[in-house]
Amino acid sequence: MFTIGREDFDDVVHRLKEIGADIVASEQYAQTGPFRRILSDLPTPKLGLNCVGGRSGTEVARLLGEGGTMVTYGGMSHEPVTVPTSLFIFRDITLKGFWMTRWYEKHSHEERVAMWQYLFDMIRKKELRLFMETWSFDKLQGALTRATQEKKGRKVVLKMQ
Repeated sequence: MFTIGREDFDDVVHRLKEIGADIVASEQYAQTGPFRRILSDLPTPKLGLNCVGGRSGTEVARLLGEGGTMVTYGGMSHEPVTVPTSLFIFRDITLKGFWMTRWYEKHSHEERVAMWQYLFDMIRKKELRLFMETWSFDKLQGALTRATQEKKGRKVVLKMQ
């Protein structure tokens, strides 16, 4: 897994390793020979998740093994992902997009409830961890201020109780 350079990089590395990441590298390091040597000792990735787009997405695609799939679910870079033709021909990779709004539109109420139940069960079992900070409703103004700050590292959730 790798992430772009950011001020809170050490915190991100810590959080990702807490939830099971084995390797977390900066985008710059992921393009080096030493990083490639580390990867050569591991099974080739079959799934890449891309929330940034642009050059970062291109690098994720390059790391995929034979028959791998990259799912793009965000585009924070506002740049297109450019994938070398050779990855399609010689590694048979697949690129997919995911938009939660479309998923909601195409699935029934029962399927959405089942999905939420599945996620809630994972949270209860501590198999899925959320990075959020909660604010009580009587602190609404503080929550709104915090929610609009950049690089806060957590989602802001307003408790209605």
